Amino acid sequence: MANEPFNSHDIIFLNQVSQKEASIKEKLHGVAADLLLKSPLDDNDDMMLKLSISSIVNILQPASYNFFEKKFTKKEMKTLENFSDVEHTGLSSSDKQLMDEIIQIGGDKVDKNLMMVKLLSEQLSLYQNNLAHTDRCKALDILKSIIEISSMTASTDSENTAYRHYSKHHS
Repeated sequence: MANEPFNSHDIIFLNQVSQKEASIKEKLHGVAADLLLKSPLDDNDDMMLKLSISSIVNILQPASYNFFEKKFTKKEMKTLENFSDVEHTGLSSSDKQLMDEIIQIGGDKVDKNLMMVKLLSEQLSLYQNNLAHTDRCKALDILKSIIEISSMTASTDSENTAYRHYSKHHS
């Protein structure tokens, strides 16, 4: 149940987790355990609890940086500050460049026909090379849907009207 106090076994477990500090991740779990034992939590503690449980260290926000600076050694903070091996998310630069090219082909008057010709020729090439499963092809599918939605709706239509048009044609 939510808001139930911890029993003695829970408190012992959380204290053990709190003392374990072999790695940054384990230390984050220790931070989370300390925060779980603290009552009541203010908004900042609640945010730090969620970040710690998720193994996230936000060193960009000053309040968060100050919080974690008190929990980690100088060496650990330096490691976190210099961390460059960030997992890439989003489009690759070449895929983003292709999306930009397709959008720019539309010109100032937004010629959706020209955009679709470029988009479909790119997709055809991917399908011919057995690359329909790639992120590039998926991104083209998304852009195609956006172009189709904008073709179905008037500029004065609401966002909900655009969604209804799209769902009618894609259900």
